[in-house]
Amino acid sequence: METTKKTSTTKAALLVLAALSMLLSGLFIATASSSDAQDASCPAGFTLNAAGTECSQASSVTTFDAGNSCVAPAFLSPSGANCWVAATATAQAGTTACPAGFSANASNVCAANGPATASVAACPAGASGTAGACYNAVAATSTSTGGTCLVSATLTALGCQTAVAADALKTCSITTVPAYNQYTATTCQNVTPPDATLLACPAGVFTAIVGTTPAFCTVTGTITTSTTAYACATGALVGATCVTYAAASAVVVTTACAAGTTAIPAGGCYSPVANAATTYSCAAGTLNVSAATPAVYTCDTTSGFSATAGGILYSCAAGTPAAVGTDVLCDLGAATSGVTTGPSCAQGVLSADAASCVVAVAAAVAAPVPAFTG
Repeated sequence: METTKKTSTTKAALLVLAALSMLLSGLFIATASSSDAQDASCPAGFTLNAAGTECSQASSVTTFDAGNSCVAPAFLSPSGANCWVAATATAQAGTTACPAGFSANASNVCAANGPATASVAACPAGASGTAGACYNAVAATSTSTGGTCLVSATLTALGCQTAVAADALKTCSITTVPAYNQYTATTCQNVTPPDATLLACPAGVFTAIVGTTPAFCTVTGTITTSTTAYACATGALVGATCVTYAAASAVVVTTACAAGTTAIPAGGCYSPVANAATTYSCAAGTLNVSAATPAVYTCDTTSGFSATAGGILYSCAAGTPAAVGTDVLCDLGAATSGVTTGPSCAQGVLSADAASCVVAVAAAVAAPVPAFTG
């Protein structure tokens, strides 16, 4: 019985050894096949995995510097070491002022009000004289007297003309001499002294002495009046008119100044006039006339204002205040470093644990299947 047991144990041990031998042979063949596959499918320095699906090699440690950075709105300082941000500027209220002599009006405009310039007193246009004694020359009024004729005469270029009806020529039936003396329009008489001795009349009617009247002889005849012949006692016969001329009365001209005017020694008259109306003007600004009586004239002018800035206050929500040149900043401290150190791959991609660099292969190389006999 013991002999039988030993034999069985020995056989079993042999079978195990055979199996191990075969297994080791399969592993060798598989390893050999794997080496051949690596040479064919993986880049140099890479090893094909057991599944034959990818090649790998250990990753390398690399240091990369991307440069320092800041989180917006911060920015790098010129040196690149710190992060800066512009300080918050708050403008402060300043002051304004009107120039000297001006003050702000209801519309907040700088304004000034001063007296207007009055014109120099002068005579109005066209007048003579000086201010306060202005006048206008006025012609004196001339009055002529004389140069007239009697009421019955008419003034002509030849003088005062008097025209009266001429006497029609008359003839008397008495032809004795002396000529007749007319007494009436129709009768004429010849009166002669009587004979001084006889006191008798050769013809006519004897009129005796009566008182102091001497005696005379009267012959009465008939008068015949002509209708075409005339005679003038005085003057010149013009048709049926006797015309005489006489000088007119002397002309006397007198001058006088009209009412409201004054005579001046040099002759003529003048009428006083007031000075020209006063005008007002402004060298600058706008002329203003008040509604008061009398009116007040002023010049209204405006001006800009001067300003004094109130300055600016700066503040930092974070960091340390800093002034660089004309910039007011807040220094937030050191910038974020861009230097990183870690595994990297010159070829392929990092594995999940970042220990290897992995590339895929186009076709996997299958491992041989060991054959077991026994």
